Amino acid sequence: MSITELNKARIPRDFVSEREMTIDPVALTAAYHAAINALDFEMVDGFFAANVVYHSDGIGSLYGRASVMSSFKSYFERFADQTATDEKIEQMDPRAARAIWTLTATDTSTGEPIQRRGEEIVTFDEAGTIIKVYVVDY
Repeated sequence: MSITELNKARIPRDFVSEREMTIDPVALTAAYHAAINALDFEMVDGFFAANVVYHSDGIGSLYGRASVMSSFKSYFERFADQTATDEKIEQMDPRAARAIWTLTATDTSTGEPIQRRGEEIVTFDEAGTIIKVYVVDY
């Protein structure tokens, strides 16, 4: 994906260096989470590679942007008031970051509040597009 395509996807350009094609996985993960918290599905969609792999113990493995986005939209219909906070985001390697997070939400199907805590490893390609996400609840 070129820098022009990244800009079209609305990924903040200052997280990707055009000259060196290096990325800041911590900043990109924070921006990705901010888009999720804002329920900006267009922006979230722009973070994912077409062939992204997303795994969560709660939903299993999803393959491809369309499948991931469909799952996200269904989840946020059910938990529309979710508030998530990153306790920590740290770089794992030049193209991956690990986030420790907490969230609260209300299940609209039952009215019951939920609280979750876990971690997420987000892996990017050389252009800063997400190619893999692995989520584990504690």
